[in-house]
Amino acid sequence: MTNACGLWFYRRVGYDNREIELLPGGSIGIGSAENERQWTYEDMNESRLTLHGDNGLTCKCVRHCDGVFRGFWVTGERMAIELTRISQPRINPSFSFRVPVIGIPTLLGTDMLDRCIASILVGTIVPDAIIVIDNGGRYSCSFSKVKILRPGRNLGVAGSWNLLRRITAPMDIVMANDDVEFLPNTLEQLCHTDGPLVSIKDWSLFLQRDVVWKVVGEYDESFYPAYYEDEDYRYRMRLSGISTVYISGHDIPHFPGNTVNSITGAANEQLLRQIDANRELYRRKWGGYPGYEAKIGHTEQEDA
Repeated sequence: MTNACGLWFYRRVGYDNREIELLPGGSIGIGSAENERQWTYEDMNESRLTLHGDNGLTCKCVRHCDGVFRGFWVTGERMAIELTRISQPRINPSFSFRVPVIGIPTLLGTDMLDRCIASILVGTIVPDAIIVIDNGGRYSCSFSKVKILRPGRNLGVAGSWNLLRRITAPMDIVMANDDVEFLPNTLEQLCHTDGPLVSIKDWSLFLQRDVVWKVVGEYDESFYPAYYEDEDYRYRMRLSGISTVYISGHDIPHFPGNTVNSITGAANEQLLRQIDANRELYRRKWGGYPGYEAKIGHTEQEDA
């Protein structure tokens, strides 16, 4: 039962909301009321949370992939219910410092990617494998440690990161843009820094440990092909009580805009429309643009 202990945002959809505290032993502390006195938790094929009141069973909820419990009251108004964790989960701070796989999505496969890989291979520590997601089907190289995967279509950034996770889980993984270059000790700095998600160049170069995937889930592939998938994940991490650890003073070479600036004409206009659409998708999903979110939970129905 301890997996669900803590402070939750309890939303009776269309009615009201408040904080409730699920205490060890099955009682409810903060937010206890006539219909919310006790709770039970089961974690078998799926995680189920049940609330009980003075007169018996009140509601049943199931944990979704975004960490939110959703369900319905079984009596009275029978309204929809959401519970979103707002207290910090206890994540083990003693992370293993094994050398992770490095994943690099690319669309154009330019010589910048060659420079990125070459800089990795001369580092103070070297990964066992570098996996390139070749979304454009154009890239080839002779580096023995590089495995190239060609999905046959552009998966976008979120789709590429999710694919890298699926083929490397439960290993930790470093995600790198194809337009960054590693300093000799860059990978060592990432591996030896404590934290669930460690960043040197924001979302252009970061180490994501297994625990983050398990708590937050995959990236939202609705943000296609790029932009706002990172802001969406950052906000979901915040809702889950996970913060990014930034390594300061490690200024790696970065040449942003390489892919966008290489797309011209009608394709460029289409990309700009998709970026605008992603921005509006974020606003609809979270009730505001990055930094001005109004929601702490999300349902797919709200996208309609």
